[in-house]
Amino acid sequence: MYFITPPKNKVWVAARDGLTRYNIEQSVKQADICISDLDETDCHSPSKYVAFDHWPQRMLKEKSYRLWLLDAVQQRLRSGRNAESALWKKYVQTFLQRPEERKEIEKMITPDVVLNSFYPGVTQFYSYISAPKCYVTKTILEIAALYAEMFGFWAIFPEITDKQTFMEAFVQRYPQFQQYLVRGDSSDDQDMVDVLRSCQRQQKIKSVLSIYVAPAPLQKHHNFDVETSRDHSGLVELLKE
Repeated sequence: MYFITPPKNKVWVAARDGLTRYNIEQSVKQADICISDLDETDCHSPSKYVAFDHWPQRMLKEKSYRLWLLDAVQQRLRSGRNAESALWKKYVQTFLQRPEERKEIEKMITPDVVLNSFYPGVTQFYSYISAPKCYVTKTILEIAALYAEMFGFWAIFPEITDKQTFMEAFVQRYPQFQQYLVRGDSSDDQDMVDVLRSCQRQQKIKSVLSIYVAPAPLQKHHNFDVETSRDHSGLVELLKE
């Protein structure tokens, strides 16, 4: 990859060799479907906000929470970010099964929390996308819906733990979508990109542009077309040109 916008003040944009500014701008603006992850792609993780809110008090009061948190620390030390998907799934199974538990989410994640959690430039980035937008996320509907309504998302696909299988089914179900824009920050999101590239080779779709949202420049191996900082300002400036 090479830097289109070199790192400065925690803002950068990089692209795979051969991909130009013009290619990126056109692919973003001409996409007819935008598929995005939520946590740590558009915003600071709302799932982590829910899971760790008032954790010292919960440690004292809830045995089940103490056990989950101890396991979370051990798994994180052992496997890093690769452990997060399974830990969140276990949290949902343990603490968010009843309707009244999920209803509490709305009290925790207020409109101010939502607005303040978005990464800089995300709102402006979405303003350049006229295509239908959807979240494909591991988090629950009650969380994702609070973010999706900010941008008038077409659909939300919550609690998706196998994004490869999801994307295979999505392409079959919605053949009208031909020019894909995919955004994410993990190997699970890479799975969606890999499916779409295979579909492109089979001429099931016309194109796919993938954007990886990174916490640090070019420090994690990935196979996305574009890498952007969490601060999307550089990407937004590119789209203005």
